[in-house]
Amino acid sequence: MKRLFLAIAMMVGCSSFLLAQSFTNEKLYVSVDAGIGTLLGKSNISSFGVGYRKDFNSGFAANIRANYLLNKGIQVGLKFNIFQASENLSSELGTIPEDVDLYYIAPQLGLCHKINEKWTFETMAGFGYMHYGSQSKVDDVERECSRGLLGSNFDLTITRHLFKHIHLGAGISLMGGQSSKLNEKMGGVDETIKLDAPQKEQEKLPVIVGTHKVQRKENIKRICEMYNITQEDLIKVNPILKEQKLKRKMVLNIPEPSIKEKPILTEIVQENKEEIEKAIPKGINDDKVLNVAVILSFLLDSYAPKEQSRMVEYYQGFLMAVEELKHEGYSFIINTYDAGQKSQSLDSLLTSGAFDNVELIFGASYPKHNKELAKFAKEREIPLVIPFSNKKDEALNNPTIYVANGIQSFILPEISSSFVKTFPNANVIFVEDTTESNKREFVKSLTSELVKHNIPYTTVQMPQISNEEVVLETFSNIYQDDKEFIVIPTSSSATTLNTLLPSLLHAKGIDSLNVTKFKLFGYPEWQIHAKDTRELMYEADTYFYATFYSHYALPRVAEFQDEFIRWYDRDIQNIYPRYGMLGYDTGYFFLLAASLYGNRMYENINQTPFNPVQSDFKFERISDKDGFINKKFFFIHFSPEYYIDKIDFDKELEESQEDYQEVIL
Repeated sequence: MKRLFLAIAMMVGCSSFLLAQSFTNEKLYVSVDAGIGTLLGKSNISSFGVGYRKDFNSGFAANIRANYLLNKGIQVGLKFNIFQASENLSSELGTIPEDVDLYYIAPQLGLCHKINEKWTFETMAGFGYMHYGSQSKVDDVERECSRGLLGSNFDLTITRHLFKHIHLGAGISLMGGQSSKLNEKMGGVDETIKLDAPQKEQEKLPVIVGTHKVQRKENIKRICEMYNITQEDLIKVNPILKEQKLKRKMVLNIPEPSIKEKPILTEIVQENKEEIEKAIPKGINDDKVLNVAVILSFLLDSYAPKEQSRMVEYYQGFLMAVEELKHEGYSFIINTYDAGQKSQSLDSLLTSGAFDNVELIFGASYPKHNKELAKFAKEREIPLVIPFSNKKDEALNNPTIYVANGIQSFILPEISSSFVKTFPNANVIFVEDTTESNKREFVKSLTSELVKHNIPYTTVQMPQISNEEVVLETFSNIYQDDKEFIVIPTSSSATTLNTLLPSLLHAKGIDSLNVTKFKLFGYPEWQIHAKDTRELMYEADTYFYATFYSHYALPRVAEFQDEFIRWYDRDIQNIYPRYGMLGYDTGYFFLLAASLYGNRMYENINQTPFNPVQSDFKFERISDKDGFINKKFFFIHFSPEYYIDKIDFDKELEESQEDYQEVIL
């Protein structure tokens, strides 16, 4: 997660409240008020960054004030304030609950004006101590943030005298503070987080669209002319040019051309047109209109904005795929249905007769809907694409099912085999975190493959990895000069990764070990954690496997993001996976396959020409009586040279690395 914390400026704004005043005499009085606090301007209180500012738009606010009237117009006092807000944040890690508390105490100085016998108008201002605290849970690990800081306030109040010492009123209280740091406690580790300044978030660098390897006799001017870019933009995305001269074999980031036509995604399809035409089996009617049903739970009948936005974005990406294929001459009738949350809603759809002529179905959003939908598809012999769920149950005894989201248990043996092929000369070290070892199935699969190929491995406990003597003994016992160390934790959690990386980099720097070949291997969840640990992951020469992956530096991803913004005037949500890309990939692949192969799609599914954005597909049947499971995966490599390699094992290895290698700053 990106830790960007803006000022708590104007934290409680426009807070309307009931005010009760109790006078002890004509000069001293105490007031208590409570109401709704609202964030103003660009203020933010979530410790997870400005992306969650809207989630905390409002909360509960309360004040206790004691004021003393010095004369007819001037008064002094003391103010205590509390503000509380809670929200379930939607992130790549899932739903994260966060509670925020702000406490403020400060001396006050202000004016008091008695309008008449009944009405009084007051203004007060002050500077004092503010305490920020937040509690959240990330990957089932408790996280606490706190900070003491200087705050300020300004209050406007109007009151009306009711009887004796009781007044009733309303007012506005503005309060704020600012901090550049937070004290974080997570997983037993205390650290101080340095928060980015707001202006850094607003900085926009030119979009990187590719890389260039400097050749002999090339200079900056020639490179800029070659790509139609300015020297200023080239230096912005390659700050190293400020410190070093251009050298042969230097790899440069290439920004967007200064003058260019807006690319459209249909151009990619045009490049594959001949390949597509060759793939069309004889007898397929090019003029056929494919009747398609899309069944999603848009949750329009409930208040669940995060879930709604994901389903809407999936459908937006799906429509982009439809439009591209239309430009290629394919025709579709798209019937879209909101299945809601309850099974009854889906039952009524399936029995309504609306699906009598449907030839392909996409759905559903909820696993509980898939059982009924799979039964219907089997009875009607209609191919059913399940984009979200990765459960094998739907595909058992149902040859019409295509599970697009990879099922780990089916992929792990192939991942293990690819690991051995990639690292044939490895010394494998498993680092076991006994508190949260959630990858035992992968470890079991991999160790079996290591034994088969006589690759040595050992296991150490997480606390031991930070002990230099243990590290020396462990590494020395298994180290062979012609082999390299591959370190693999047994947990995919952010806490494990954050604990492991510094220890491993320390071990790598121990001179007596003389370790030059050193790598870290892990899990798909790491593409989320990379937001916080990217620099260390590069240094550790990190690999992880993934069934889908996207990064803005990959040209295909950057192009799709640009097109999505052009269509919908907003960026894709930065969640895991990115639903707009998922909608495009599943939509394009299956709509094209069904159009090309008709009722023989099951025989030719893996021949479908496809240029993926985030998810690729390689389908295999569980058995002759069962459906298809997507077994496609990649290795993602964060190299010490600050490269990202997306390695596709279904292609030639060298070709795959060359195609997807990008430089990341």
